[in-house]
Amino acid sequence: MTRTIPMQVQCPVCQRPFGVQVEQMIDVGSDPTGKERLLSGQVNVAICPQCGNGGMLNAPLLYHDPAHDMLLAFVPMEMNLPQEQREQLIGGLTRNLMSQIPAEARKGYLFSPQVMLTMDGLLEQILRAEGIPAEVLEMQRKQSQLLSRLLAASEAEFPLLVKAHDGEIDERFFQMLAAAIDSVQRAGRQDEVQQLVQIRNRLLPLASWSRQRGITAEALDEQQARVDLIEQFLATEESQWDTLAREQDQRVDYGFFQLLTAMAEGIEGEMAAKLFRLRDLLMNLSSTGQAARSGLEAVDELKAAADAAGGLTREILLERILGADSDAEVEALAIAGSPALDYSFFILLADKIEAADNKEAARLGSLREKLVAITEEWEKARAARVEQVNRQLEELLQAEDSEELVQRLLPEIDQVFLSILANRAEMAKRAGESETAVKVKRLLDQILTQIRASAPP
Repeated sequence: MTRTIPMQVQCPVCQRPFGVQVEQMIDVGSDPTGKERLLSGQVNVAICPQCGNGGMLNAPLLYHDPAHDMLLAFVPMEMNLPQEQREQLIGGLTRNLMSQIPAEARKGYLFSPQVMLTMDGLLEQILRAEGIPAEVLEMQRKQSQLLSRLLAASEAEFPLLVKAHDGEIDERFFQMLAAAIDSVQRAGRQDEVQQLVQIRNRLLPLASWSRQRGITAEALDEQQARVDLIEQFLATEESQWDTLAREQDQRVDYGFFQLLTAMAEGIEGEMAAKLFRLRDLLMNLSSTGQAARSGLEAVDELKAAADAAGGLTREILLERILGADSDAEVEALAIAGSPALDYSFFILLADKIEAADNKEAARLGSLREKLVAITEEWEKARAARVEQVNRQLEELLQAEDSEELVQRLLPEIDQVFLSILANRAEMAKRAGESETAVKVKRLLDQILTQIRASAPP
């Protein structure tokens, strides 16, 4: 349950009056998103539609979390209310909440809300109940303030502000910004959506965190479109999924299946089962799904043949690629068999082309062009990953607190990362750079320790 009232406010910068919806009460028992919105600094925030300046409103708020028997009343000190008026305000909000709760469910704490005079105090109390450290609250507070400052910054001030606070603009910051965009979008406040999206798009090429990971506005928009499509399916009756799948066939790409699978594997219960049912249906109905299924089956057959032969050979890979029924299968086999897709492989393919008749030679020549293109794209992706890992390693080796940075980068640490790190240690050792070798060895130990700690029992 969330109670809002309309309010007219005036921008302190350009003096333009404009209307906003002010939330007076959040009951996370009936509105679980309320807690996330409040903690991410997106409750009672107004953005001027004329000049773009924004900030938090000095408005009272009643916060109810029945799971923790918690009722908090925030009355800003800036309102300068006498004690009697403050009690009347809190009493009115509390009575409104009580009227929505059945008599048998009312508990004693509902009759004595804790009064919070600052927003920081309110947030700290909520996080303490969740067992979240005060340091996390402090970082969230700083990032929320930074977002407000970025919204108010001029063209000249913006890049300077990003540079000065580059360390704070990390994954958590972009998650907070994404939550803010989603919140105002759901509320139908399109002017604010556009302003927040503009802030995000300006940040991406400037902030180190997003720049080093190659994250672009286009990539985020594509991912958001996939999220929107999944939500559209979930809001539709399962009996109508096949119709919607045919209508949206062009939007169901490989990235969609990756996201859908990640969402399904990240949760449990009926929602997970529903997402897996959706994935299975789309694998059969969508063009991409059918191609992906045939590609996976082709890769499984390649692995079985390699296992039977005691390892993957160029001859086995060539035989499977020549027998592929679609471009999707060719691409899947080329990527899976990339270690064998070398100069000697293409010599074998050239021999096949020379021995074939004109029609078959033309087909094999076209296949060779496809394989060369796939190999080039694969090499580009690998080179980009190596460059990214090298940047991350430099950042780790220069960091004062490498353990915290390792924990943040842990989801991105793969075999490529570990191989490059081990190679860096060997190179430093051979060059006699003992200090660098020690730092790399310590870093490797930290990574392996955290990997083991995060592994399931």
